[in-house]
Amino acid sequence: MGAVAGQRCSAPAISQVVSTADSNVPMLSYTIAYAISNILLPFTGPVMMALAGAVV
Repeated sequence: MGAVAGQRCSAPAISQVVSTADSNVPMLSYTIAYAISNILLPFTGPVMMALAGAVV
């Protein structure tokens, strides 16, 4: 659940997951998914559009 909350960049969701689990372990997957969704995805969008334009 931490990874899902990180992918959606949802702070309220991760706080609910952490409080329900009574543990900070979900924060590990949250931080990894959050970093990927905020760093890699914005860079891959233009690359995919360039590839789509090259195919057509």
